[in-house]
Amino acid sequence: TPIIFIVPEEMGWEEWNVPKGVTLVFGKSSSSNDFYYYIEDPGEVTITQYIGEQTKVIVPLIIDGFRVTNIGEYAFGWNDDLTMVYIPDYPMSHDGDTVWYYSYYIGMGAFADCANLESVILPQKGLHYIEPETFAGCSSLREITIPASVERIGEYVFANCSSLTTICFNGVPPSFDDFENTFTLPITFSVPAGMGWEEWEAPAQVTVVIRNPAPVQTIELSSGWNWMSFNVLPQSHKVGAVLGTAGFTANDIVQTNGGLARFTGTSWMPGNFTVEYGKLYQIYVVNDVTIELSGDASETSSVPVVTGWNWIANPTSKTCAPAKLTHSGGWTAGDRILSTGGSVTFTGSKWIPSTDFKLEPGKGYQIYSTKAGTLSFPSDD
Repeated sequence: TPIIFIVPEEMGWEEWNVPKGVTLVFGKSSSSNDFYYYIEDPGEVTITQYIGEQTKVIVPLIIDGFRVTNIGEYAFGWNDDLTMVYIPDYPMSHDGDTVWYYSYYIGMGAFADCANLESVILPQKGLHYIEPETFAGCSSLREITIPASVERIGEYVFANCSSLTTICFNGVPPSFDDFENTFTLPITFSVPAGMGWEEWEAPAQVTVVIRNPAPVQTIELSSGWNWMSFNVLPQSHKVGAVLGTAGFTANDIVQTNGGLARFTGTSWMPGNFTVEYGKLYQIYVVNDVTIELSGDASETSSVPVVTGWNWIANPTSKTCAPAKLTHSGGWTAGDRILSTGGSVTFTGSKWIPSTDFKLEPGKGYQIYSTKAGTLSFPSDD
């Protein structure tokens, strides 16, 4: 699930390795003194004009104790100082795992002719209609994501947005009041797979790029020691970004032959411990834990080995028999492959015992190699 961090500037966040699915918003929430507004029954705030001096504006959730759910017509219009706007959703209520959000209204021309506005983050749940001319004339606007909740887009919404070459959509194709006058053409739509865009008839000068879902690896850890590997990793390979904290217990451990990290009850320490593709990790957990990783799949099919014992993994998505695993220096009699389910030994001509022993993706192995070199896994079955 995407998450947004609101962080201060010049405090080190600029150098932080941002995990996939996390968006950093630099700044602080604006105060009620930055807006003209009025309060409607049943206690919803409509912002009518922005009068603050911040160039990066985070619209507050609450003003004077009432929820902000409306931005009036031309409320930010013609503001040449504005460079970024973030409009958060207001959660209405929840029942177990289900959360409802108030509908969010953004009026006609709300950000029209903001010449230096570069980035906008819209409400992701409560926005259903983007009114006409909302961003018309925002000539510096270069990135925007249309939330999955948006069902309809008005005319001239992105007219004269000369820097906007790609728009990211997160849901099904919305309806357009007047497509030809809505965008500055040509333009590219980045859209999700399996949401109906494959059948959508793209107008002239519109390029549709379908995003494939991010690869997912499900890791099921049983109480006790587990030998496993990572075939999918997020952008940050730090242990906290990969494993998270949910389900783990104090003194759970992840280790490889290069070191270990321990869970304190709230975080993994040391925090700079990283995990990589193609390596065996032994993970000890007190309780069963299931993790779903999404990110980038391993693109390598080879793993280096040194003389002696190596902690390695099959970095491909294919199961590999020992006989198909090639060694750049050649296997030597006495070389071995161990797993939690058994082992095989090289005789000089073949691997024994000749059972169904396989090197599987997501599992980890200890390999004894007489020679240093590179192990290559086949790319086919």
